[in-house]
Amino acid sequence: DFLPFQHKYSLHEALPILPKKFILIQKSASYSIFSLFFSEHQLQTIVMNTNIYAAIHNAKHGTNQAGVFKFPAITDYWKKDSNYPSHDITKTMSLFRFQQIKHFLHLSDCTKLSSNWFEKVEPLVSHIKNISKQLYLPASNLSLDKMIARFSGHSAHTFRIKNKPTPKGYKILSLCDSGYAYTFMFLSRIMLSSIELIPNLNKTGSEVYHLVKQLPQEYAFNIYMDNFFSSINLYQFLREKGFGACGTWDHLIGVVVDDVLSFLWIDNSPVTMLTTIHKIDGQDSKIKKNHRKPYEASTNYKNIRSVFGDEVRKVIPILVAVDDYNHYMGRVDIADQLRSYYSTQLTIFRVWVPLFFWLLDTAIINSYLICKKLNIAEEHKAFRFALIRDLIKDSLNPLKRTT
Repeated sequence: DFLPFQHKYSLHEALPILPKKFILIQKSASYSIFSLFFSEHQLQTIVMNTNIYAAIHNAKHGTNQAGVFKFPAITDYWKKDSNYPSHDITKTMSLFRFQQIKHFLHLSDCTKLSSNWFEKVEPLVSHIKNISKQLYLPASNLSLDKMIARFSGHSAHTFRIKNKPTPKGYKILSLCDSGYAYTFMFLSRIMLSSIELIPNLNKTGSEVYHLVKQLPQEYAFNIYMDNFFSSINLYQFLREKGFGACGTWDHLIGVVVDDVLSFLWIDNSPVTMLTTIHKIDGQDSKIKKNHRKPYEASTNYKNIRSVFGDEVRKVIPILVAVDDYNHYMGRVDIADQLRSYYSTQLTIFRVWVPLFFWLLDTAIINSYLICKKLNIAEEHKAFRFALIRDLIKDSLNPLKRTT
């Protein structure tokens, strides 16, 4: 009989972890949390490197940092036509200044050359990763999957991935808990990552463990993944390191090993799964779920029709392993969904900037989810409006016209 992996510690829920000396201002909670991701030090670094880049390229004026807002055309924000609304940003920054910042924005020191192309988003990327891990203890059940930072231009580093809402762009491997990006790594189509390669694991398996090992010790974690990542060797290795794992597998054959369970599940089509944390026999291995009758186009419709009859929905027992996978696997997709509602990305002709916008979105979403856990934010849009207001309210001095 297969023995599921037993954690040393109990499963737990997610928990925000604010700095000890951090003072949360209730009226400006959104900005207070966001400022931990985009700290004053990070902003000053961006200002300095942007000004250096602008000076090298003979910009007419100095530059500063600016918020990023989504609109069909940037110039529409500054139009004084009565058909257009008035935006507070126009009271603190001219259109020319905004366009200068957008044109010369630079995160890294352009005077220092690096062989690593992703250095263009340093030191911000390292700060976002580190602070995301410091401020949040993820729940025990996480998902690991690919994310895409949209970019349709020409770059040797981009990927094209089928069945993704954004099929082309920069690929980012992310470990998420209900939309919160706990840690991630940028991947390149032509550059090898500098991670440690694990014996008996392929490159993909080593990348998975590179993220998983960043989870805090003395806590129980289960990692859910799809068949792109799953393998017997990876699951065995994760089990040896104290992590549970469950996911789909791209083999339609049964494989028997002592510490990884492989089984075939008939859904709308046959699906093979691997797990180290579930059983498929015994009364506690199944759970009753209210299922909707499959559509007629389903490849398995004829077989399931005998189960449903004329009923649209029916309570059917399914394996706990399958139910857990369906419930926990989409935690990266939640991050993509939140990102898609109010993406900050602008049309721009520098190939690294989509990664900056992805980092900005990640900081905003992680900030929102922390505030939601602290019960100081409920609605996503309201959080964004509050953040925008707090970002610009200290700069509401009317512009002086220049001649």
